[in-house]
Amino acid sequence: MAHLLPIGKLMGVLLKQLSKPVASRIKERAKVHPTLSNTCASLGEGLHRLTVRIFRSSRDADTTAVVVPLKREKAIDRGAELIGESFVFVVVGGVTANEVINARKESAAKAVAKEQRALDKAAERSREYAKRDSRLDALETAVSQLQLELEDTRNQLVIANRAVERAKSTSITESEPKSQHEECS
Repeated sequence: MAHLLPIGKLMGVLLKQLSKPVASRIKERAKVHPTLSNTCASLGEGLHRLTVRIFRSSRDADTTAVVVPLKREKAIDRGAELIGESFVFVVVGGVTANEVINARKESAAKAVAKEQRALDKAAERSREYAKRDSRLDALETAVSQLQLELEDTRNQLVIANRAVERAKSTSITESEPKSQHEECS
């Protein structure tokens, strides 16, 4: 069913837009909140080690060499950046997944509605065929009845013709002797 305003999509865009300032706020809080600061520092340090190892392996360098740790402030910044970007990514991914799920549901509902319309058309055709079949049966019955009546009428006509023929032959036979009798007198 089409809506005048796509509320779900508008809410998705709103969430995407709000996720950016929330991510910025998370980055700011990471610098002052001790627990979040420690989490961001360890995430930033881990990301730094991973980045250096990937860079070294792409250059065929020794990946077992010690990675120089970042300064705490830089590690916190990288960790906060990772958390903020991850938050935006999760929100955008969630909104996108929701849109895909809704589109599939809508598509499935349209398919069901289309199938139902096809079934309704088939049922209507079936009813029409049944009506035509009953009309055809009635016509066949009427034709059979008329054929029986016609056969009966023909039989009656044959009987009547025979009676007329007998009557004619009887009247001719009766009239002949009178004619012969009259001729003799």
